[in-house]
Amino acid sequence: MVGFQHRTEAERFLKEFRERLAKFGLELHPDKTRLIEFGRFAARDRKQRGEGKPETFTFLGFTHYCGQRHKSGTFTVWRITAKKRMVAKLKAIKAELQRRMHDRMAEVGAWLRKVVLGYYSAGKAGISSFTQWLAVHMAQEYSPRIRVNAIAPGFFLTNQNRFLVTDRETGEYTPRGKAIVAHTPMGRFGEPEELLGGALWLLSPASSFVTGSVVFIDGGFTAFSGV
Repeated sequence: MVGFQHRTEAERFLKEFRERLAKFGLELHPDKTRLIEFGRFAARDRKQRGEGKPETFTFLGFTHYCGQRHKSGTFTVWRITAKKRMVAKLKAIKAELQRRMHDRMAEVGAWLRKVVLGYYSAGKAGISSFTQWLAVHMAQEYSPRIRVNAIAPGFFLTNQNRFLVTDRETGEYTPRGKAIVAHTPMGRFGEPEELLGGALWLLSPASSFVTGSVVFIDGGFTAFSGV
C-alpha cells in the first residue's frame, strides 16, 4: 500500500515497481493490485467530475474508507472490520455462546470481554506479525535481497489532529494532548519530518541487513507503556 499526491506519480511508481519485481521473477497479483483515488480531496474531486464516492480498500481484515470527523468536519480515514471477517467471527461467537449457555454469567462475561479487547488490539499486533511473516516468506521463497520492514509512528502534530490535541485559540494542549505528552518520555509530539530519517534509512544500503523489523518513531511512547 503506497500513497501519492498525483496520479501520474502513482502510475510511474507502479510501472517501475513491476519492472523491478520482474528482475527477480516476481509479479503483482492482478486481482489485488489497483490504483484508487483516496484521501483528503478525493470526495470533492470526484463530486466535481460527477462521479460517486471514493473507493475503499481492505487491508489486514479492515475496510478503509474516506470520512469526516463529526465535530470538525476534517478528513479522516475510517476503518470497519471487513464484512467476510466480521460475519465469520460473529458466527463463531454465536456458536461459543450457545456452548456456554449454562455457564455462570460472570464467566461468560469475562470470556466475551477478552474477545472484545482482542478485537481492538489485533490491528497493531497484526501489522507487526504480518511484517515478520512477510519478511521471512519473501526472503526464503523469492530472494534474500528482498527486505520487509515497517515504521510504527507515535503521535505527530499534523493538520489532521492539531485541534484534537491543542486548543484552537490558545495553542495549549487539550486534556487529551496533555495525557499523550505525559506518556511520551521526550515530552512532546513528533513533527512529520522526523519520520523521514527512519524511512530513508530503511530504504538505504545502511539497513541492508535489516528485515522483519518494526521501527518505532514515537519519542519513547511505546517504551513508556512497557515500564
